[in-house]
Amino acid sequence: MDRPVMHWFRLALSVLMLLALLAGCASYSGRGLKPGIATETEVRAEMGAPATTWKTPIGYVWVYPRGPLGLQTFLVRFDESGKLVLIEQVLDDAHFYQIIPGMTQDEVLHLIGPSVQIKVTYPLSDNTSWDYRYRDDWEQSALFSVIFDHAGLVKGTFKQREVGNGHNH
Repeated sequence: MDRPVMHWFRLALSVLMLLALLAGCASYSGRGLKPGIATETEVRAEMGAPATTWKTPIGYVWVYPRGPLGLQTFLVRFDESGKLVLIEQVLDDAHFYQIIPGMTQDEVLHLIGPSVQIKVTYPLSDNTSWDYRYRDDWEQSALFSVIFDHAGLVKGTFKQREVGNGHNH
């Protein structure tokens, strides 16, 4: 092939790959699924297998940590009959503000999902940190940490924005 034809071929291939990627992202958040109509089977077909699940008094929850580097986690809530109630992205400041000292690890897990990125234990203080990478209200990369004491209760939280090449400030 001559050079201009090869250039156009590469450009067309790049566009097709981008379109395929965007089409794959349509199910990333379950955006097309309708609450009250979609079933467990349809959610699994659209979003894949959940990372974890749990029962609630009014149904159950499936958890989908997503994104490169775990920037999103979706909690998918079902009623007792298996109908979709809500799909909610929970790695955001609004959910983080609900975490208060004294909460249990299970309460945090049920509010914002598992920390798939980083869990650190500090032997000298006997504390554990669950860290979550996310996009803050200003769409900046940030790190949110929940600090648990030796009994597994929230001792405190903090967040910091990530800047540059992974340095935090």
